[in-house]
Amino acid sequence: MVNRNLFVILFDEFVRNAMFLTLPADWPIEKAVGVMIQSMNLQLEEGEEPMEEPDGFAFYDWGPSKLHGEVLIGEVPKPGVLMAIRRPPTMEAVGEAPAAGEAEPDLESDSYAVAWVLKRDAQTDTGTMGERTRRFLSSHDTDFEPHPIRRFDVFVSYASDDQELATEIADDLQKEGLSCFLASRSISSGELWAEEIREALLESRAAVLLLTPKSVESDWVMCEAGACWALEKPIIPAVLYVDVKTLPELISSRQARNVETARGRATLVADVKRMREFPADEAEG
Repeated sequence: MVNRNLFVILFDEFVRNAMFLTLPADWPIEKAVGVMIQSMNLQLEEGEEPMEEPDGFAFYDWGPSKLHGEVLIGEVPKPGVLMAIRRPPTMEAVGEAPAAGEAEPDLESDSYAVAWVLKRDAQTDTGTMGERTRRFLSSHDTDFEPHPIRRFDVFVSYASDDQELATEIADDLQKEGLSCFLASRSISSGELWAEEIREALLESRAAVLLLTPKSVESDWVMCEAGACWALEKPIIPAVLYVDVKTLPELISSRQARNVETARGRATLVADVKRMREFPADEAEG
């Protein structure tokens, strides 16, 4: 397992802290905040109230650009600074107001404003937070090469006749903490489904191709398989009553998993989880 050294700046109403954390690169950033809160709670003085669980936070990189909570630690853009914010009620809770000529942000509606102030203050602060920030930014930890940010762990490709089985496989994957694109669930009414599928293919880390007698006759499933190959996505064929050797080489050349049994599905889930891990040679940069 590959770890990443991350620098986390946390703001929760009147609590402001910054901490170095070494965590698995394939953990979602929400877990990083949970670890930080646990560490802070362990250091409380007698009578101090512990912080709540990491719900309701908005996440930003150093840009600052907003990140969704399922972004992996190994995907946080360089330099590897994560800001976690529960919006404060007033500008006074954040710090001084913007300099002359700068727009006054609306903190009630825009947590980006808080991230903007935190970044500015972290770079100019003469106290502990500023010293920690500058130390991290000048360290080799910023050399970590992050993976591209993806919205889904898995794109599940299937024929409409196999929707029930595809849903069961997606449920098995999600129980293990893997986010899935499943067209029947992920595309809302009124949306252009072909465009949604195209974007989901781009924004998925890997693909599971559910291959059945119905799906191998589906032009869309074969099209999605070709797109995954062109995008160099990891592909796992999930096979049911199909001879893989009769399929195109971009599928038949890969190790397939028979999903007829619960054991076969468990093996498939384990394979997908391994695909989400960060290879050491890539992560070390």
